[in-house]
Amino acid sequence: MRQHGPIAATIERLRNLNYKVHLKVLAVKKEFSVLGVHQRYETQRENRGFGRWTTREAHDASYDNMPQTIAFLESVPFLSSISICDRDNLALFVNSREQNGKWTYPNASASEVIIKFRDTPLSKEQKSALLESWNALSLKKKNRKAPEDEIETVLKMINASRLSTDDDSDRRGHQLGSGPKLT
Repeated sequence: MRQHGPIAATIERLRNLNYKVHLKVLAVKKEFSVLGVHQRYETQRENRGFGRWTTREAHDASYDNMPQTIAFLESVPFLSSISICDRDNLALFVNSREQNGKWTYPNASASEVIIKFRDTPLSKEQKSALLESWNALSLKKKNRKAPEDEIETVLKMINASRLSTDDDSDRRGHQLGSGPKLT
């Protein structure tokens, strides 16, 4: 989601082949997105013996540019429909093009829904789930005897999550500091 060009070109190619193209996008808070990078890597290490790592810079570029990419894609006439869901597959936004090519809800914006979702503070339950997930990940890394820098990165996220859980002011993910060192 760093750049809209390749995605728009793929959508156009598919429409030219008479496909209807539905874009389904996950709205994820940054804390859980970063956690997901670590979880995917660790799961791949377990299952394959190696994992695909995403650097923090690549993650942040994709994460930060995603709303602008979605806004651009909404303007592409080849897109048939778009939906935004959370990680539990709860639909937050759905829009589709009518026969005349116009959106059913022309004043609605998928990118604005993503931004609003991201800006909503984490609930206490979400904060607890985040801390629990980082703790579980720490155990996995320790059990496989991961390098110290990997374990240290996870411990920093655990500490940041604990601070967030203890904080009644509902701090947002971008306020958790620099986050894990993904390189």
